Amino acid sequence: MSASTIPAAAAEYRARGWTPIPLAGKNPAVNGKDWQKREYDDVDFERPGLNVGVFLGERSAGLVDNDLDCPEACKVAKFFLPGTQAVFGRDQVGPSHLLYVTDKRLPLVRLRDPINKDPLCEFRDGDLEAECQTMFPPSVHPDTKETVHWYRDGEPAKVDARGLFERFKRLAAAALLVRYWPEEGSRHEAHDALSGGLTRMGWEEDEIRTFVDSISFATGDDEGRDRQRAAASTVTRTHAGQKTTGWPTLARLLKNDGKKIVATVCDWLGSLAARNETKKSKPDGSSEENAENHAADSAGGEEFNESPMAHPAESPIDGVQLLNDIEAYYRKYVRLQEAAYAILPPWNLHTHAFKAFSRTLYVHVTSPTVICGKTTLLEITELIVPNPLQTAGLSEAVLARVIEKEHPVLLLDELDELQKGNKELLAAIMATINSGYKKSGCRVVLVQKRNEWEPKRLSTFCAKMLASIGKLPSAAAAQSRSE
Repeated sequence: MSASTIPAAAAEYRARGWTPIPLAGKNPAVNGKDWQKREYDDVDFERPGLNVGVFLGERSAGLVDNDLDCPEACKVAKFFLPGTQAVFGRDQVGPSHLLYVTDKRLPLVRLRDPINKDPLCEFRDGDLEAECQTMFPPSVHPDTKETVHWYRDGEPAKVDARGLFERFKRLAAAALLVRYWPEEGSRHEAHDALSGGLTRMGWEEDEIRTFVDSISFATGDDEGRDRQRAAASTVTRTHAGQKTTGWPTLARLLKNDGKKIVATVCDWLGSLAARNETKKSKPDGSSEENAENHAADSAGGEEFNESPMAHPAESPIDGVQLLNDIEAYYRKYVRLQEAAYAILPPWNLHTHAFKAFSRTLYVHVTSPTVICGKTTLLEITELIVPNPLQTAGLSEAVLARVIEKEHPVLLLDELDELQKGNKELLAAIMATINSGYKKSGCRVVLVQKRNEWEPKRLSTFCAKMLASIGKLPSAAAAQSRSE
């Protein structure tokens, strides 16, 4: 957004189909008793010292604000909320307002910490009974005097209202648990208990792993992968009827009043349990808290896929939403330069429509040292691109013929290490990189026919993601975008 003044911002919001409102600090009552019903002109925003808000819901084309009121909610948001290109906040708290457009209206919901009553997050919609508004950039926060600004000033993602609300409640439950999560020494037991409780609620293994991963990330737990493996083991053992821990154990391990915290979490997550109840039977549950899974009696929710491109769509889909979902998928698992999150989604779509292109652009993943997440990025990319091929263990001859026949998405890890090893394979890979960006790219190899060797052209054209420490050779770098 180019506007730096309140009147200009109000005009720009109006041009986007949103309804702005003048504010004194955060207070809309400055506009009189019936502020919700008024229409505001440009002149209403010209008084000195005003801020600008925007009505939510129907008055702004279905706009919804997921307001993250605490650091814990900000940390776990990327694991639960869909990607969107409309995000704002202030420096002290970071990106804390994520905007969406939904098809249905839901009531305003504030979820609070049951111990100190502080707000965790708010689902701010055009309330069914009263108008709801949010203070927007470039307003000045009345308490901290910070300017509210955009982190991403694009279009809000269009999402299903009920599905967004269910994700919002998962976010709130994770944020609450993070706040009272036990210290080192009890965390493995706590994760086991959480996984057991969620399994008995009817959650799928991938949902549980995501929830566990969010808490590991937000609590700075450097054993996150071990926690996920342990969660998978707990799910298996629970379904097999073996004794596993659950909510009562977690309540004992949490800081402060664990029983009240667990009861609140189960209440917020309960609406997800009945949905899963209809899909499969619960385990017979010889474990410690069968009587305590009261959350399994609540009403339903939406189905979520772990990967945004795991299954072909049966009908046309919203391309912008798909790009947002792919971005959210990457943000969930890896930390990259911000520009990378703009490059990776369209590159992924390019791999699915590869045959329609005469040229391809490579993605080069680089880092200054080892253990920075390059391999993880390739691993999660492998799950959402068509016909992926990792080069580990391939010979020069096999690589050339696979590319010629299948045109896979080539995932090349540790190119820097390859330079120290098999020189013939390195030469083949570099030839593939240097020529394989265009449809006519090829390598000439010798093939035996009867008693003679004849030259044959083998195509090198395929999409590629390359990972290395440091830079690529200049010819290969020219065809790449490094992140």
